[in-house]
Amino acid sequence: MLCPGCFHEKTSALTCLHCGYDESIKRSLMVLPHHTRLNQGHYRLGRVLGKPGGFGITYLGWDERLQTKVAIKEYLPRELAGRDADHRTVAAHSGEDADAFAFGLGKFLEEARTLARLDHPNLVRVRDFFEENGTAYLVMDYYDGLTLAEYLTRQPGSKLPEDQAIGILLPILDGLREVHAKGFLHRDIKPANIYLTAANRPILLDFGAARQAMGEHSRSLSVVLSAGYAPIEQYQRNGKQGPWTDVYGAAATLYAMVTGQPPPDATDRIEIGSDTLPGLDGVDPALARAIRRGLIPSPADRPRDMESFQALFTGPTDPHPLGTAPTPPEQAPAASSLATPRNLWGIVTTVLLVLILAQAWERQPPAESRPAWSPVLLSPDEPTPMATVSPAIPPTPVIMVQADDPPPPVDTRPAAVRDGERIRRLMEEQDGDWGPERYRRAALAFHAALRSDSARRAEWRRLLDFAQTMATTTSRWHFDRPMPGAAGQRQAIHDGERVRVKMRVAQGVWSADRYRRAQAAFRAAAEADPIRRDLWESESRYAQTMRMALEARAPEPSPPLPLVPTTPARSLTPAARQAIVDGERVLKKMIEKDGEWTAIRYGKAMAAFKAAAKADSARRRDWQKAIEYAARMADKGDN
Repeated sequence: MLCPGCFHEKTSALTCLHCGYDESIKRSLMVLPHHTRLNQGHYRLGRVLGKPGGFGITYLGWDERLQTKVAIKEYLPRELAGRDADHRTVAAHSGEDADAFAFGLGKFLEEARTLARLDHPNLVRVRDFFEENGTAYLVMDYYDGLTLAEYLTRQPGSKLPEDQAIGILLPILDGLREVHAKGFLHRDIKPANIYLTAANRPILLDFGAARQAMGEHSRSLSVVLSAGYAPIEQYQRNGKQGPWTDVYGAAATLYAMVTGQPPPDATDRIEIGSDTLPGLDGVDPALARAIRRGLIPSPADRPRDMESFQALFTGPTDPHPLGTAPTPPEQAPAASSLATPRNLWGIVTTVLLVLILAQAWERQPPAESRPAWSPVLLSPDEPTPMATVSPAIPPTPVIMVQADDPPPPVDTRPAAVRDGERIRRLMEEQDGDWGPERYRRAALAFHAALRSDSARRAEWRRLLDFAQTMATTTSRWHFDRPMPGAAGQRQAIHDGERVRVKMRVAQGVWSADRYRRAQAAFRAAAEADPIRRDLWESESRYAQTMRMALEARAPEPSPPLPLVPTTPARSLTPAARQAIVDGERVLKKMIEKDGEWTAIRYGKAMAAFKAAAKADSARRRDWQKAIEYAARMADKGDN
């Protein structure tokens, strides 16, 4: 049975253990029931995403054929139509409303067709659209993350650094240029309609062109504009709109990101003057000028398109950092200065140097004989690159053996397999310390081993997937950019990513203790990474569910046998000898008070056993059993 809140498998219980969604909570009659099938059973409906608007409802959906989550938007203007008696069909309230409803439905489908033709990484992608239940539905990609408006509320002063704000807005402007090239407008650009995905990619959502067209068509239909983000021409019934309309919304969004507040409403600015934009005094002058130009109330004085608006703070062809400017023309060297003797000698020297380097290059061996690591990740179906050469192996030392000793075993495995095993051991020993380039090289080695060792193909495939995924996740800008707080926050996020990838590769073969440690890593990542808190909490719930399921199937833990006290070796440090004595003492007390301790007491005992195991290598297995028993009892006490 699938949970309508996250579409993970769940038991018969109404509350999902994975996401915590309670299916028993009653929903409005305007909302379609859980598990409603649409488009001949192709899609299944789940929970409502966000708050239902006045023109439609967006659901979390499940694509039955592709087995993936989607977002499904239903056209349902509440002022014009409602649900029929079957709680599915949409019907207009009256005959007059039926005309306006049909007009809006046509505009909704027209918008869907236009969006389906757009292909830009920063525009929401439309997968499908269809008519059913007397209305229409729009199927879009679903992204994990949060809106820019939500992200701003979690920042100090509800604002962002200028470079980060520009980094979010520029990809959106690139997408809008493609929208405008198709003859289409967004008409509702604001932080609530910009979505920041878990991969830190801004996505522009919720085009408002259909709503605006309906408001212009029907005088009885009230269209709620976004105060501060809508230009004056959207308030006027005959106001001429174009790309400059979206320029105003983009500039208002940038203003909100750098000042922490939306700009004053356009109608108020018309009355009191266009220069009333508080909060821009501390902003970079070039950026402040760009924002003021984009927020000019008069459409005729505003930048006419997105390219002109971008050029205000990035430059028309060669972008310059804000606050800097290219060399002024009067400071550039004059053309006649190239003919001076000093420049002439410099040119002659450069030409001679180029000729010498060219002759030296011709004497080099061909490129095929020079070993190099390729940075390209390969799939198992691609041929192994012939130019890839393993790192140099140090010479094997000479071993003196007697005549009656057996000869040392000879490793007959292919060189690619031996290299793969060596890199695998290094990766496990230095887990999480590698950078993206190191993981890419490991992926190449595992790819070569996969092609040479067909008996262990599945194992090499898992290692290849792990190395490729880690190469991608460790190179994200999210870890490279400075974050609020100390480096421990970045480390917590990195550890969470690493454990998340490992958990996926393991495919359910972990032990309960391993899932317990993964849950702790995800909790730490959730605290350090507020933009993806929902993602980390979902991973934490999954690890908790797997741990509880394994513990439910496992037999009740039996207490370990007491250890015979021994006299620690004199070669040990005083701290190590004391750790062994303390471990034996705590173990004896734990056995005597079996099951009576609290979770905190078992946690302290586990720490004592770990210190003893580190100092007492001869009885490390016995200490490990004590550690596992204390961990199980501590988890049992927490639950």
